[in-house]
Amino acid sequence: MRYDATRYWTVGRWTASVHGVAGYGDALGATTALPPYLNMFAGGPPTVRGYRGLGPKDSLGNPYGGNLLAAGQLELKTPWPQRWAERMRSGFFFDVGNVYSTDGTEFFDAEGQPINYGFSASELRASMGVAADLLMPFGTVRLSYGVPLNASDDDGPAGDRTERFQISFGVDF
Repeated sequence: MRYDATRYWTVGRWTASVHGVAGYGDALGATTALPPYLNMFAGGPPTVRGYRGLGPKDSLGNPYGGNLLAAGQLELKTPWPQRWAERMRSGFFFDVGNVYSTDGTEFFDAEGQPINYGFSASELRASMGVAADLLMPFGTVRLSYGVPLNASDDDGPAGDRTERFQISFGVDF
């Protein structure tokens, strides 16, 4: 189950938006966890900009995903002159979120020590920065520069991967 919601409103000449996404998955029957290909992932433009691969990771540090996703984005977009407004948007953002494993899947670091990826509000990651949307004939090109505000200092597989500049392609309505 996954729910995405976005709300826009005007603030003077600016446009503000709030986007939230929540997801939860659970196994049915005799299985105890979701298959890995159904796991949810966080980090990057759709969830928390400035990060890449948040949440549960395997013993090599590769994102594994989880069964619980929570993320929110607040954006304030600047007004542009009319001739540019149809092709470009830019502004500031604040993102928060993470993905968790609450289904009993066990994770271990390289030394075999268990890592707990269960839900904890203190594990929510936040970032802020600037973003621009270029409206092209083939879709939207999104550019963002995010500064992680509370990245994990752990150098091991449980640590956060940060990526300040990110680009994505898609469709915008």
